Amino acid sequence: MRRFSIPDLSGVAHRFAAFMFASVLVVLNVLRIFNVPITHDETGYSAHHSYTDLIVNRYASANNHVLHSLIRKFLVEYFTDSLFFLRADSLVAQVIFLLSTYGICSLLTLRRWLGLAGFVLLNVVSPLLFQFWGLSRGYGLALALLSVSVLYLLRYINAGRSYFLIVSLIAAILSVYSIFSFINFYLAVCGVTIVHRMLFGRSAELRTKSGHEFLLLLASAVVLAALITVPLFNVYGHDGLQFMGTNGFWADTVSSLLKEAILISNSTKDTIKILGIVIAVFSVLPSVYWFVLYIKTVQGKVLPNRSLQIGVVLYLLFFIPAVSVILQHALFGINYVIDRTALFFIPLFFIHLVHWLNHIVNGHKILGTIIGLVFFGAGCYNFCSNANVTHTHLWWYNAADNVVLERIKMQHKGARMVKVCVGWIHEPSFMYNAQHYFPGQFTIAGSGAANKDTAINYYYVSVSEADQLPAGFFRDTVYVGGAFALYRRTVTDKN
Repeated sequence: MRRFSIPDLSGVAHRFAAFMFASVLVVLNVLRIFNVPITHDETGYSAHHSYTDLIVNRYASANNHVLHSLIRKFLVEYFTDSLFFLRADSLVAQVIFLLSTYGICSLLTLRRWLGLAGFVLLNVVSPLLFQFWGLSRGYGLALALLSVSVLYLLRYINAGRSYFLIVSLIAAILSVYSIFSFINFYLAVCGVTIVHRMLFGRSAELRTKSGHEFLLLLASAVVLAALITVPLFNVYGHDGLQFMGTNGFWADTVSSLLKEAILISNSTKDTIKILGIVIAVFSVLPSVYWFVLYIKTVQGKVLPNRSLQIGVVLYLLFFIPAVSVILQHALFGINYVIDRTALFFIPLFFIHLVHWLNHIVNGHKILGTIIGLVFFGAGCYNFCSNANVTHTHLWWYNAADNVVLERIKMQHKGARMVKVCVGWIHEPSFMYNAQHYFPGQFTIAGSGAANKDTAINYYYVSVSEADQLPAGFFRDTVYVGGAFALYRRTVTDKN
């Protein structure tokens, strides 16, 4: 008589849950792409910039995220410069990040639901990181490529195939080509490869593979140098790095990540301090844990295993960039990376945390579960409390730009164009919006309240500039929490 077995539905349920979660995030991101008005730093595309101009960064702009700029130019020229195509590569980057982080978490743990929880945490832990999936910037591409690089580095650790290391290095190089600050991550990939071979390579492996690895690392360094040397020096030579931090790694990098990337709302000094202590504890404890376990392995008290190797590798992936950032400032005076330029620390820290928690659950199930639930719950709550489809955190001041122009259009229906004066942080976005959504209806002028042109019909400036406006203007409406206001002439011209 034929025996029937009950199929294992847990794997199907796990994959379905992961798919539904990823689908929700993608849909939310698409809504943001269409609804969040263009922001100040997204307006860098210009039709007269050639591919060569972008590759060498001829205009020495820190906002020229080279790989993103090249892709954006292609999409705009072959399609249109609508918000969707300006931001399309970031949407693709989100999908790549989702697939890669799912692969990473599946590789790190055999416990399906623990892996799913880690996958969710990696994709919600930073509301700021999520917002870059829907912006015309290079950060989304860089983060997606980072996740690919980590995934293939782990596969290399597991299987030892050179192909995996090559893919990891290529992805790391392209992440730097997207955002120059990710060079700290590239250095970590190279450093980890060398350290892993030194710590865990058997004598036979050292003789046969160390030379091959060295050649691959050297070749990757040559390729990276060829790609970024000229554009990076153009930025550095024109003070393009001046907006980063000068107060110290903790004061600038760590604090800005906790305030701007992790805890966007309610970020008081005490809260930042508490979170900083938590991060410090979970940075030091695992290092001690892996060190002790490695010493026991060397002494023969514990059998060497792949989980230990991966733990050391993942820990060094976020530890080496921290050392790199500090040394760059000490040796070369390069400012500390902050918030968005330091975003690579977030996935690197939490990928390691997922693996460490999975590892300690074996011997300390209750402790590991409690810690994991706290991080998971806090991350999900913080993400949900900051989710929106109307604005982005760092460029909050552009949230009402289209609303302002729509109000002016309703008020001023004259035949000739309305002249609107705005400050420098609004000028690029207002010009884009006027051209694309209100063609032929507005003339946008800059300089804010300092512009005394008598032909100006409206000012949209900070409320602190109200006393600098010419006589005859009064406040019409305030926007973005009262920070900015629309001012119009006492008598609206109807002719």
